[in-house]
Amino acid sequence: VNLFRILDKPEMLATAVYACCRLSPDNLVNGFERADGTSETLSPADLVLCLKAQ
Repeated sequence: VNLFRILDKPEMLATAVYACCRLSPDNLVNGFERADGTSETLSPADLVLCLKAQ
């Protein structure tokens, strides 16, 4: 979701939200650690969007 927001590709958001539906709520809320040690999390609005889609 974040990548498509950065790239300004709203037409891809539905695909990204669908992918989020396959993740656990814990992973959605806590995010993921990148290879460089930083974390990637969804914005509060996108988190709500993905949780509602589940």
